[in-house]
Order: sequence, then C-alpha cells, then structure tokens
Amino acid sequence: MPESTSPGMTPVDAMLCDDQLQTIKACIPYMRPQEQPVMLLAAKAMEFQQAFRLLRRDRNSLAACSVEPALCTPVHMLNQMKRFCSQNQRDNIDSILNIFQIMQLVQMMQSSPEQEGDSPAWMKAILSPEQQQMFRSFSKTVQQEQKNDQMAQTQQEPGRNEVKDNNVYE
Repeated sequence: MPESTSPGMTPVDAMLCDDQLQTIKACIPYMRPQEQPVMLLAAKAMEFQQAFRLLRRDRNSLAACSVEPALCTPVHMLNQMKRFCSQNQRDNIDSILNIFQIMQLVQMMQSSPEQEGDSPAWMKAILSPEQQQMFRSFSKTVQQEQKNDQMAQTQQEPGRNEVKDNNVYE
C-alpha cells in the first residue's frame, strides 16, 4: 500500500468522517487481503451516506465562501491543495502561484500613476527603500540619456529647410 503524503484530512473529509469511520479506515490495511475490499467499500458507503446527510442539512456547507470571504481566492485554494499533492504537483502549483504574483505586480504597475519624485505602489511593495532610491536614480539617468540622444539626433539631421525649384520643403 503506498504511503500517504497528506498531512491529514481535507476540510471536506473532516466534515464527512467521524471518529468511528476514521477508525474503520485505519484498520483496513491490517485486515486480511480478502476482507480489505469489503471494509473499504463499507467505509466509503458510510462516508457517502454522511455526505447526503450533510447536504440535506445545509446545501451551502461545502461552499468555499463558507470558509471565510477573504480566503476565497484562487491563491488560497491552490495553497490548500498543495498540502495534499506530490512534490511534482506542488512544483506545478508553485509555478501557477508565481504567475498570479506576476499578474498582481503588473496590475499594480498599470494602475499606479507615476508622479515625479514619488515611487509607484508596486515599487514600494517589492523594493527596499535603498533599492527604490537606486531605481529612481537609474530612471533619471535613463531619461536624461534619452533626452541627450534626441537632442543629438536633432542637431545631426541636415537642414530641414531646403530650397528646391524656388519652393520651400520642410
């Protein structure tokens, strides 16, 4: 029998399984091989009955929003799922969570109007004060270089007003 990587029961399992059912499930691996299938099916049938009872009492009891509204986000759901996954699955979920973080950062950057001398909200969220100052200095240097390049291009262009056939072209 493969070892479980799960740290315990999911919230749904906790709602469906009482101590008696958990005791039966804990005993199944120690029973004779010919008894195991019958006991496993009996335990699952008891769990199925409990699910019906639970749903008859309160149809919304399994809704994610019944947990806490602030925790009803895809990020929280993925973090809960990670607890019951293999290492490969956890790595995949971590990649998805990183994408969510990047998306939030991009949204912060787009929604934050940059004012002269003021750091955008996204910068304050991810950079230390020293890094923010370095970023502002670098940004000013880049902006100055861009202005210098534009001025140099304007000065290097040939005369814009040429006389040709007594017409002025610009």
